[in-house]
Amino acid sequence: MAIIYEISEDTKKFLKNMPKEIKSLDDVSKIHQKLTEEYDALENKKNKK
Repeated sequence: MAIIYEISEDTKKFLKNMPKEIKSLDDVSKIHQKLTEEYDALENKKNKK
């Protein structure tokens, strides 16, 4: 018995508009976390000056 997980059309449209690094909805939270950490690092560097 095979289980097939289909992506909805709305999800496909959403992912199509995202950068190429994002291939699934799970990637969105990973990229968000990464960008948040990079932003925080820049803010900390800026505040130390």
